[in-house]
Amino acid sequence: MNAIDYFLRSTLYLLLFAGCYQLLLRRTTYFDLNRAYLLLSLFASLLLPFASIPESAGETLPTGVITLPSITVGRQPQPMAFDWSVPVMLWIVYGAGTLVMLLRLAWRLRAVHQLIRHGSAQPQGGYVLIRLAHNQVASFSFGRYLVLNRTDADNPPAALLRHEEAHIRQRHTIDVLILEIAQAVFWFNPTLLYYKRALQEVHEFLADKAAAGQVNTSYAHQLVSYALDAPVAALTTPFISFSTLKQRVIMLQKPASPAGPCSAMRWCFP
Repeated sequence: MNAIDYFLRSTLYLLLFAGCYQLLLRRTTYFDLNRAYLLLSLFASLLLPFASIPESAGETLPTGVITLPSITVGRQPQPMAFDWSVPVMLWIVYGAGTLVMLLRLAWRLRAVHQLIRHGSAQPQGGYVLIRLAHNQVASFSFGRYLVLNRTDADNPPAALLRHEEAHIRQRHTIDVLILEIAQAVFWFNPTLLYYKRALQEVHEFLADKAAAGQVNTSYAHQLVSYALDAPVAALTTPFISFSTLKQRVIMLQKPASPAGPCSAMRWCFP
Protein backbone atom coordinates (compact mmCIF):
# COMPACT_ATOMS: atom_id res chain seq x y z
CA MET A 1 0.00 0.00 0.00
CA ASN A 2 1.47 3.31 -1.07
CA ALA A 3 1.03 6.66 0.67
CA ILE A 4 -1.80 7.85 -1.58
CA ASP A 5 -3.80 4.67 -0.90
CA TYR A 6 -3.24 5.12 2.83
CA PHE A 7 -4.36 8.76 2.82
CA LEU A 8 -7.47 7.91 0.80
CA ARG A 9 -8.44 5.00 3.02
CA SER A 10 -7.90 6.92 6.25
CA THR A 11 -9.96 9.81 4.87
CA LEU A 12 -12.83 7.48 3.99
CA TYR A 13 -12.77 5.93 7.47
CA LEU A 14 -12.74 9.38 9.04
CA LEU A 15 -15.73 10.45 6.94
CA LEU A 16 -17.60 7.30 7.95
CA PHE A 17 -16.97 7.83 11.65
CA ALA A 18 -17.83 11.54 11.43
CA GLY A 19 -21.11 10.75 9.68
CA CYS A 20 -22.07 8.21 12.35
CA TYR A 21 -21.29 10.71 15.10
CA GLN A 22 -23.33 13.45 13.46
CA LEU A 23 -26.35 11.20 12.91
CA LEU A 24 -26.37 9.11 16.10
CA LEU A 25 -24.41 10.74 18.92
CA ARG A 26 -24.01 14.51 18.57
CA ARG A 27 -27.43 15.44 19.98
CA THR A 28 -27.20 13.04 22.93
CA THR A 29 -26.01 13.83 26.46
CA TYR A 30 -23.49 10.97 26.55
CA PHE A 31 -20.70 13.53 26.75
CA ASP A 32 -18.00 11.22 28.14
CA LEU A 33 -18.78 8.54 25.57
CA ASN A 34 -18.87 11.11 22.78
CA ARG A 35 -15.43 12.33 23.76
CA ALA A 36 -14.10 8.77 23.81
CA TYR A 37 -15.73 8.01 20.47
CA LEU A 38 -14.18 11.02 18.74
CA LEU A 39 -10.69 10.19 19.98
CA LEU A 40 -10.91 6.43 19.39
CA SER A 41 -12.40 6.83 15.93
CA LEU A 42 -9.61 9.25 15.03
CA PHE A 43 -6.96 6.69 15.97
CA ALA A 44 -8.96 3.92 14.29
CA SER A 45 -9.04 5.90 11.05
CA LEU A 46 -5.24 6.09 11.12
CA LEU A 47 -4.73 2.39 11.90
CA LEU A 48 -7.49 0.60 9.97
CA PRO A 49 -5.90 1.23 6.53
CA PHE A 50 -3.04 -1.04 7.63
CA ALA A 51 -5.42 -3.91 8.35
CA SER A 52 -5.34 -6.44 5.54
CA ILE A 53 -7.62 -9.39 4.83
CA PRO A 54 -5.52 -12.57 4.87
CA GLU A 55 -5.49 -14.35 1.55
CA SER A 56 -5.87 -18.11 1.26
CA ALA A 57 -2.45 -19.64 1.35
CA GLY A 58 -1.84 -21.95 -1.59
CA GLU A 59 1.09 -24.20 -2.27
CA THR A 60 4.02 -22.21 -3.58
CA LEU A 61 6.68 -23.85 -5.69
CA PRO A 62 10.27 -22.84 -5.07
CA THR A 63 11.63 -20.45 -7.62
CA GLY A 64 15.19 -20.68 -8.77
CA VAL A 65 17.22 -17.50 -8.92
CA ILE A 66 20.25 -17.09 -11.15
CA THR A 67 22.48 -14.06 -10.59
CA LEU A 68 24.55 -12.90 -13.54
CA PRO A 69 27.50 -10.53 -13.26
CA SER A 70 26.78 -6.99 -14.40
CA ILE A 71 28.56 -5.87 -17.56
CA THR A 72 29.00 -2.23 -18.52
CA VAL A 73 29.35 -1.50 -22.22
CA GLY A 74 30.46 1.87 -23.47
CA ARG A 75 30.61 5.03 -21.41
CA GLN A 76 29.49 5.28 -17.82
CA PRO A 77 25.97 6.75 -17.47
CA GLN A 78 25.80 10.44 -16.66
CA PRO A 79 24.25 11.52 -13.35
CA MET A 80 20.50 11.82 -13.75
CA ALA A 81 18.81 15.16 -13.27
CA PHE A 82 16.35 15.58 -10.41
CA ASP A 83 13.08 13.83 -11.12
CA TRP A 84 10.29 16.44 -11.16
CA SER A 85 7.59 13.83 -11.65
CA VAL A 86 4.06 14.24 -10.27
CA PRO A 87 4.64 11.98 -7.20
CA VAL A 88 7.76 13.93 -6.26
CA MET A 89 5.93 17.24 -6.61
CA LEU A 90 3.07 15.93 -4.47
CA TRP A 91 5.49 14.91 -1.73
CA ILE A 92 7.11 18.35 -1.84
CA VAL A 93 3.72 20.06 -1.51
CA TYR A 94 2.72 17.70 1.31
CA GLY A 95 5.99 18.25 3.17
CA ALA A 96 5.72 22.02 2.81
CA GLY A 97 2.14 21.99 4.08
CA THR A 98 3.04 19.82 7.07
CA LEU A 99 5.98 22.06 7.92
CA VAL A 100 3.79 25.17 7.80
CA MET A 101 1.19 23.56 10.07
CA LEU A 102 3.82 22.42 12.58
CA LEU A 103 5.38 25.89 12.64
CA ARG A 104 1.90 27.35 13.16
CA LEU A 105 1.34 25.00 16.10
CA ALA A 106 4.73 25.89 17.59
CA TRP A 107 3.96 29.61 17.27
CA ARG A 108 0.63 29.17 19.05
CA LEU A 109 2.22 27.18 21.85
CA ARG A 110 4.84 29.87 22.25
CA ALA A 111 2.13 32.56 22.42
CA VAL A 112 0.32 30.70 25.21
CA HIS A 113 3.62 30.12 27.02
CA GLN A 114 4.40 33.84 26.84
CA LEU A 115 1.04 34.71 28.39
CA ILE A 116 1.59 32.25 31.22
CA ARG A 117 5.19 33.33 31.81
CA HIS A 118 4.32 37.03 32.09
CA GLY A 119 1.43 36.46 34.51
CA SER A 120 1.47 36.29 38.28
CA ALA A 121 1.43 32.62 39.36
CA GLN A 122 -0.44 31.34 42.39
CA PRO A 123 -0.51 27.55 43.03
CA GLN A 124 -3.95 26.14 43.80
CA GLY A 125 -5.23 22.68 44.55
CA GLY A 126 -4.48 20.72 41.39
CA TYR A 127 -3.63 23.67 39.13
CA VAL A 128 -1.76 26.98 38.91
CA LEU A 129 -3.73 30.24 38.79
CA ILE A 130 -2.19 32.87 36.50
CA ARG A 131 -3.30 36.50 36.86
CA LEU A 132 -2.66 38.76 33.86
CA ALA A 133 -2.17 42.51 34.06
CA HIS A 134 -4.20 43.19 30.90
CA ASN A 135 -7.44 42.29 29.13
CA GLN A 136 -5.96 41.40 25.73
CA VAL A 137 -7.34 37.85 25.93
CA ALA A 138 -10.33 36.19 27.54
CA SER A 139 -9.72 34.05 30.60
CA PHE A 140 -8.84 30.46 29.65
CA SER A 141 -7.26 27.22 30.80
CA PHE A 142 -4.37 25.34 29.22
CA GLY A 143 -2.78 22.24 30.68
CA ARG A 144 -2.60 22.76 34.43
CA TYR A 145 -2.84 26.56 34.16
CA LEU A 146 -5.97 28.66 34.69
CA VAL A 147 -5.30 32.11 33.25
CA LEU A 148 -7.45 35.08 34.29
CA ASN A 149 -7.36 38.45 32.58
CA ARG A 150 -7.24 41.58 34.73
CA THR A 151 -11.02 42.02 34.97
CA ASP A 152 -11.67 38.43 36.04
CA ALA A 153 -8.64 38.38 38.34
CA ASP A 154 -10.06 41.34 40.30
CA ASN A 155 -13.46 39.68 40.71
CA PRO A 156 -13.37 36.01 39.61
CA PRO A 157 -16.84 34.74 38.60
CA ALA A 158 -17.65 31.46 40.34
CA ALA A 159 -19.07 29.95 37.15
CA LEU A 160 -15.89 30.72 35.22
CA LEU A 161 -13.62 29.19 37.86
CA ARG A 162 -15.66 25.98 38.13
CA HIS A 163 -15.85 25.70 34.34
CA GLU A 164 -12.12 26.10 33.73
CA GLU A 165 -11.26 23.86 36.68
CA ALA A 166 -13.32 21.14 34.99
CA HIS A 167 -11.32 21.59 31.77
CA ILE A 168 -8.09 21.17 33.73
CA ARG A 169 -9.31 18.23 35.79
CA GLN A 170 -10.54 16.35 32.71
CA ARG A 171 -7.29 17.06 30.77
CA HIS A 172 -8.97 18.54 27.71
CA THR A 173 -5.71 20.15 26.57
CA ILE A 174 -4.37 16.70 25.65
CA ASP A 175 -7.28 16.19 23.27
CA VAL A 176 -6.69 19.60 21.71
CA LEU A 177 -3.01 18.85 21.08
CA ILE A 178 -3.81 15.43 19.58
CA LEU A 179 -6.17 17.07 17.09
CA GLU A 180 -3.65 19.80 16.30
CA ILE A 181 -0.92 17.26 15.54
CA ALA A 182 -3.30 15.16 13.43
CA GLN A 183 -4.34 18.29 11.54
CA ALA A 184 -0.69 19.14 10.90
CA VAL A 185 -0.01 15.70 9.39
CA PHE A 186 -3.33 15.46 7.51
CA TRP A 187 -3.71 19.18 6.75
CA PHE A 188 -5.42 18.41 3.43
CA ASN A 189 -8.27 16.50 5.12
CA PRO A 190 -11.23 18.84 5.85
CA THR A 191 -12.94 16.20 8.00
CA LEU A 192 -10.47 16.96 10.77
CA LEU A 193 -11.97 20.45 11.02
CA TYR A 194 -15.28 18.81 11.85
CA TYR A 195 -13.58 16.60 14.43
CA LYS A 196 -11.88 19.60 15.99
CA ARG A 197 -15.13 21.53 16.36
CA ALA A 198 -17.04 18.49 17.59
CA LEU A 199 -14.45 17.77 20.27
CA GLN A 200 -14.38 21.42 21.35
CA GLU A 201 -18.17 21.28 21.66
CA VAL A 202 -18.02 18.12 23.80
CA HIS A 203 -15.36 19.71 26.02
CA GLU A 204 -17.65 22.65 26.69
CA PHE A 205 -20.60 20.36 27.44
CA LEU A 206 -18.50 18.37 29.91
CA ALA A 207 -17.19 21.47 31.66
CA ASP A 208 -20.66 23.03 31.77
CA LYS A 209 -22.10 19.85 33.28
CA ALA A 210 -19.44 19.82 36.00
CA ALA A 211 -19.75 23.55 36.74
CA ALA A 212 -23.55 23.70 36.71
CA GLY A 213 -23.71 21.35 39.69
CA GLN A 214 -21.38 23.54 41.78
CA VAL A 215 -22.77 27.04 41.14
CA ASN A 216 -25.82 28.06 43.16
CA THR A 217 -27.36 30.61 40.80
CA SER A 218 -28.52 29.86 37.28
CA TYR A 219 -25.41 28.72 35.44
CA ALA A 220 -26.97 29.26 32.01
CA HIS A 221 -27.79 32.86 32.96
CA GLN A 222 -24.19 33.49 34.04
CA LEU A 223 -22.93 31.88 30.86
CA VAL A 224 -24.90 34.24 28.64
CA SER A 225 -24.28 37.36 30.75
CA TYR A 226 -20.52 36.74 30.67
CA ALA A 227 -20.47 36.64 26.86
CA LEU A 228 -18.00 39.47 26.30
CA ASP A 229 -16.42 40.39 23.00
CA ALA A 230 -12.84 39.47 23.93
CA PRO A 231 -10.11 37.88 21.75
CA VAL A 232 -9.28 34.28 22.51
CA ALA A 233 -5.79 32.78 22.71
CA ALA A 234 -5.27 29.90 20.29
CA LEU A 235 -5.21 26.29 21.54
CA THR A 236 -6.90 27.27 24.80
CA THR A 237 -10.28 26.48 26.33
CA PRO A 238 -11.95 29.82 27.08
CA PHE A 239 -15.07 30.14 29.20
CA ILE A 240 -16.93 31.75 26.28
CA SER A 241 -16.82 30.37 22.74
CA PHE A 242 -19.42 32.10 20.60
CA SER A 243 -19.46 29.27 18.07
CA THR A 244 -20.81 26.88 20.72
CA LEU A 245 -22.62 29.26 23.11
CA LYS A 246 -26.14 28.62 21.81
CA GLN A 247 -25.69 24.85 21.74
CA ARG A 248 -24.23 24.88 25.26
CA VAL A 249 -27.30 26.65 26.65
CA ILE A 250 -29.57 24.18 24.83
CA MET A 251 -27.69 21.18 26.20
CA LEU A 252 -27.80 22.58 29.73
CA GLN A 253 -31.59 22.60 29.54
CA LYS A 254 -31.86 19.26 27.74
CA PRO A 255 -32.93 16.20 29.76
CA ALA A 256 -30.52 13.30 29.94
CA SER A 257 -30.62 10.94 26.98
CA PRO A 258 -32.23 7.54 27.68
CA ALA A 259 -30.07 4.75 29.02
CA GLY A 260 -28.43 2.32 26.67
CA PRO A 261 -25.82 4.38 24.79
CA CYS A 262 -24.04 1.21 23.73
CA SER A 263 -26.81 0.51 21.24
CA ALA A 264 -25.99 3.76 19.46
CA MET A 265 -22.23 3.27 19.77
CA ARG A 266 -22.53 -0.19 18.21
CA TRP A 267 -23.54 1.32 14.88
CA CYS A 268 -20.66 3.80 14.90
CA PHE A 269 -17.82 1.30 14.47
CA PRO A 270 -17.33 -1.03 11.53
